[in-house]
Amino acid sequence: MKNFNILILSISILVFNLNIYGQCCPALGPITLKPNSPTINDSIQIYTRSTIPDLGYKLSKNHYIKNDTIFLEGCYHGGIGQTPIVFYDTFNVQKLNSGNYTIFFTGHYTFDPNCKSGLSQTKTMNFSVKKTNMISYFSKAKIAIYPNPANQKQTMVIQSATPQSLNIDLYDISGQLIKNVYAGKACIGEQQFDVDISNISNGIYFYKVSIGDSELHYKFIKQ
Repeated sequence: MKNFNILILSISILVFNLNIYGQCCPALGPITLKPNSPTINDSIQIYTRSTIPDLGYKLSKNHYIKNDTIFLEGCYHGGIGQTPIVFYDTFNVQKLNSGNYTIFFTGHYTFDPNCKSGLSQTKTMNFSVKKTNMISYFSKAKIAIYPNPANQKQTMVIQSATPQSLNIDLYDISGQLIKNVYAGKACIGEQQFDVDISNISNGIYFYKVSIGDSELHYKFIKQ
């Protein structure tokens, strides 16, 4: 009987809110990511937006990951006001393996404090996590360096559209040159450099990549 009364109340509030401002409940906004093009090195945050009648409030939020699907849930206690109130939620999912993922965000609108009954809306979003960290595009070259952080070895891939000069130096955080990785020419197509960092101490380092008349500084962590 209690659940039946909650359901009747929920339906009554739903009809009221549809008459007031034409949407219910909750009304879900777009899902966004930070960063918006994540790699395996990034800690990912997912942002959601839910709108319910004012005088309502948030009961709970949670998330879990199953294979390549991320399930997000927010539960909101119903209100009876005539003005919408917006809740912005952040879900920290940390780092993910490379691949394609789908987000399902379900917002529950209820008058049950245990969120066992009521109304629901679902929003979805697809995104990809890249294996490599594509860090820079020169006018005539593309560079990728991974992984970061690194322990024993890093891989640098350079794709050049024209033959041009190429120099790669490794520095510590104080600016002292550790070693020259490569000095020569960038060939047309793809070149791969495997950099041995096993014999340097843990800490922060950076590469200075000079290609043609352009220069890039890329910071990484040795751990």
